[in-house]
Amino acid sequence: MLKKNLSFHPRLGAGLDLFFGLVFWLSMRGIGNIWALLAWVVVRVLLWAVLVWLVSYVPGTKRWQHFASLGLFLVGALSFLIFIEWPFAWNLVGLILAFVPAFSFWLLPSVAGQPIFVFKPYRRWRLMMSTFGLLGLWSGGYAMATLQVFPFITWVFILVATLISTLTAVWWLVEYGCEINRSFWLWVIAIAMFILELSTAVFLWPIGYFVSGFLLTWFWYIIWIMARFHLSTLGINWKKQIYFFAGNGIAILLFLLFIVRWR
Repeated sequence: MLKKNLSFHPRLGAGLDLFFGLVFWLSMRGIGNIWALLAWVVVRVLLWAVLVWLVSYVPGTKRWQHFASLGLFLVGALSFLIFIEWPFAWNLVGLILAFVPAFSFWLLPSVAGQPIFVFKPYRRWRLMMSTFGLLGLWSGGYAMATLQVFPFITWVFILVATLISTLTAVWWLVEYGCEINRSFWLWVIAIAMFILELSTAVFLWPIGYFVSGFLLTWFWYIIWIMARFHLSTLGINWKKQIYFFAGNGIAILLFLLFIVRWR
């Protein structure tokens, strides 16, 4: 009864989260040790938990999915903030950390019984947040391996990050309505093995840590898209999707040849 009386509109939640996000971004400039950073993270997560608990969610939306997207996004953003040295990029990521989560509350549908397309912007925004989180996770791991600023065991990171990436893929396959059957689990195993082998190989490539994380996340998204289309009721429409996959293949090749700075 108390929660029902305290529940408020998603747009109000967006405004509050933006305010808190800007305050936390400005406060990060004064963080000077790991304990202060951990305290910052705990308070930020607790505030998100309170907002997710208090904001009204219509049928068809789930609080835990939104909270998981926020948490994974925070992991990625913090990885960038820890390792980025260029002031402009650091401030840009700080603003992204403030505005992107707030916009996820803004996109949250507020009226029950609306057509399914009303939910698509909110879901796609959270997928983008989750993908950004994986990008930061992998980039941060490659940065720690390269810079050796923290105690780091490569194979432990690869296993943990692969597990997180696979679970994220499973979560989003289920959220997009894929039926859990034998083909589903075969795709999950294929995704896990692909990420495990590719991430191990990328550790040996003479490229920067951000580029390594970017490439791995790019491949993760492509294989997730393939799994999603294959597991859908219509299957993969190769006449339409061949342009997407071929375009991405050409883009990756051009990226590696002309943009990536090989060491």
